[in-house]
Amino acid sequence: MLEAGDHLDPDIDGEHVAQRLRRTLRRATRRQEIQRHCYAWNEVNPDVFVDDVDNPYVAADGKPYYWFRCRGVGGRTLASNGVALRLSDWELKAGHRDGLSEEWPLSYAELSPFYARVERFLGVHGSTERLSQLPDGMFIAPRELRTGELVFQERLHARYADRRVIPCRYFARTSSFPGGCSVSSTLAAALQTGRVTLQTNSVTSHVLVDPHTGRATGVAYVDTQTGTWREIHARVVALCASTLESTRILLNSTSNRHPGGLGNSSGVLGKFLMDKIGTTALAIVPGVYSDAGTQNAYDSFLIPNFTNLERSSGKFGRGYGLMGGMQPLQPSRMMKLLERMRLLRIADESNVFFWLQAYGETLPRAENFVELDPQRKDRWGIPILRISCAWSQNELAMFADMQQSMREMFEAVGGTIESERETPTTPGAKIHEVGTARMGIDPRTSVLNRFNQCWDAPNVFVLDGACWVSSGWQPTSLTIMALAVRGAEHIVSELKRMSL
Repeated sequence: MLEAGDHLDPDIDGEHVAQRLRRTLRRATRRQEIQRHCYAWNEVNPDVFVDDVDNPYVAADGKPYYWFRCRGVGGRTLASNGVALRLSDWELKAGHRDGLSEEWPLSYAELSPFYARVERFLGVHGSTERLSQLPDGMFIAPRELRTGELVFQERLHARYADRRVIPCRYFARTSSFPGGCSVSSTLAAALQTGRVTLQTNSVTSHVLVDPHTGRATGVAYVDTQTGTWREIHARVVALCASTLESTRILLNSTSNRHPGGLGNSSGVLGKFLMDKIGTTALAIVPGVYSDAGTQNAYDSFLIPNFTNLERSSGKFGRGYGLMGGMQPLQPSRMMKLLERMRLLRIADESNVFFWLQAYGETLPRAENFVELDPQRKDRWGIPILRISCAWSQNELAMFADMQQSMREMFEAVGGTIESERETPTTPGAKIHEVGTARMGIDPRTSVLNRFNQCWDAPNVFVLDGACWVSSGWQPTSLTIMALAVRGAEHIVSELKRMSL
């Protein structure tokens, strides 16, 4: 297991908090101009995120893009909020239904057992709701809605028959994994088996390829501590470096057999980049008080997608869901947020605000793509990515509907919106980027087969979000893990059959 970063000590070697904050400020100003815009970045965790100076990328002119990157043992699970939702056939088979994308090469019924295995392993909290657009999972006890949220639920259900307020489904990042591991990464359980060798500070550049067969023989990487270049050889190569990083490795893996990059015989490698489009609204609901204490309740409940299910709205394709909760307005704890949203005037210990965040599915379009920059390289001499991504008219129409829906819902529960976004989130900002090495049933139109296996080099597997065919509205973590388990099981099966 090659890890580009290092083990991260949450105490940063015992540095005094004031020293840490001063260092963070200097680093954010000089070296984390992009990363500091991530919702999960804060003054105590800058080492979770990359140094933008050493690890640059380029956004196309007029198309801003946020690529938030974590390098360290555990990857972006270190910054995850733990929300765990399944896709359904509404997403997996949407292409067949509306023609707005390719269809996934697998059904919900095929993926469901792997969802269950991941949910059991992580310990996912949730409630059984029997919603076709958000399948139930193998849950442990749900987080109970608080008194004020139950009031919100009751009022919303009285107004709308198609909108359900349910407890959020999530796994606790601090829960103990099987075997007693208690870190924020599933790597901990793998390491405890004794069958994994983890090598940190190893940035992979490209996949090594046999010039005669075109199959992978290993990878080339640089030791970031010494600057030494090395190779490691393997029978099977599995890329799970996160969506865009895995695609960068494939694009950089050029050879006589793969002149456009490994897996690019179809010409679609790097294309069909997607993220969620989103917006946020915050409202005060008079007469509703919090029993949440000081606990963060932003993702306490969710409202699953209610658009374009039984029939098309005619406004846009696909759909969106919302997450929300309530929180006491406590100026001493929330000064930064309140200042940013110009809410200091309503800050009062007796008030609570309700928070809704919308997550919308974006369509896969060839115009949204990544490629290697022909001139610029990172600190270690590896070509960087140039990202070209923008919202289409479909996403902008969805954004307008999100805003209208949130206003109507807050009005339905007697609330008054105090702050809302005027523009949609910047592509990449939701940190749900997927696509660019999609799976399919035809090697002429996809990079991977239905088991995440590269058509052009069958001993290469891509086990992260790069394989996605369409984005769905749900957060990506649970599906990425389920697909990875499914792909890994296929690797084991093929090895036993001596097919790899």
